[in-house]
Amino acid sequence: MNKSQILLQALMGILGIAILGVGWHYTSEQADALIETNIVVYQQVELELARVTAHNFGGYIQNQDERDKALLVQDAYKNIVFPISLLESGYAWVYSSDYAVFRHEDLSPLDFSDKTIHEIFEMQRANGASHFDEVATSIAEASEGVGRYVWQAERGEEITAWAPIQIGDDVWVIGISTPLSEILAISGTTEQIKTMRRMAGVGAVFFLGMVLLVNSIGVKRQRTLTRLQASEERYRLLFNSAPDGVSILDKKGNILECSQSTAKLYGYSSPEQLVGKKLTELMSTDSLKVFREKMPLLQNLESAEGEIKIRRPDGSLVDIWRKGHPFTDAQGNFSGI
Repeated sequence: MNKSQILLQALMGILGIAILGVGWHYTSEQADALIETNIVVYQQVELELARVTAHNFGGYIQNQDERDKALLVQDAYKNIVFPISLLESGYAWVYSSDYAVFRHEDLSPLDFSDKTIHEIFEMQRANGASHFDEVATSIAEASEGVGRYVWQAERGEEITAWAPIQIGDDVWVIGISTPLSEILAISGTTEQIKTMRRMAGVGAVFFLGMVLLVNSIGVKRQRTLTRLQASEERYRLLFNSAPDGVSILDKKGNILECSQSTAKLYGYSSPEQLVGKKLTELMSTDSLKVFREKMPLLQNLESAEGEIKIRRPDGSLVDIWRKGHPFTDAQGNFSGI
């Protein structure tokens, strides 16, 4: 073997190692991007569902007769929160400064009464709980948010979102949590990442393998997006099945989203006919005064409610008792209702 052949083999070896490194680096980045995409999209689905559930939870509590608070909370949990289960092992939970209510098979959820959310997580540390400081702080402050934590080691990392609801002097936080492993499995991402890594090995030897890898990633990413779209459609079904009219407004009062029940209440056949309209344009003259009186409360991140009249397309008026709950952007500024 002459020097030229040795040099060529050395160069081929270096090139092969370089291709292997680039291939695995690219695969790792794509895997991380797919996981983060799943997490962000799913957290938004959970957050919207938590908002609707918080609203229904508050309505249930307020519509009950005065009785033992603990029993009332348990009933509200069993009837409104407990039935919610995203994917196979997802669950919903309730927390306040007095009671923490989690999903248990025996439906006796007040095991964590008189414990702060930080104390509850500390109790769970022996079962593998971790990465919860930021989540616990946000929940304890009764602020809306999304996060990631480990509740039990065998469940692994969980993706969660929560929304507060004030009921009289009490503030409750309604949360939705789902194991990350199930989210990745249902979207096809777990299998996709395995495939990416197998194909990256082939790509380290043949340039053609790199091309096939990229093409495969593109196809499978599209499948992931299709599955995520199906998940969004499931959320939309939950949103539209809310018995009360639910709508989301921007900070100027423009309708961004609304449920089918809202459209029916306002005299429209579909939510799309209301999207983009300004709520004040639908109100009677007297109702505008009520709306303007309540808006400063919402801008100060306080809930507000009151009776308004909505003028339907046929000219008739419908009396509505409307409850407004503010939400904020990432900086904590008022961004909508």
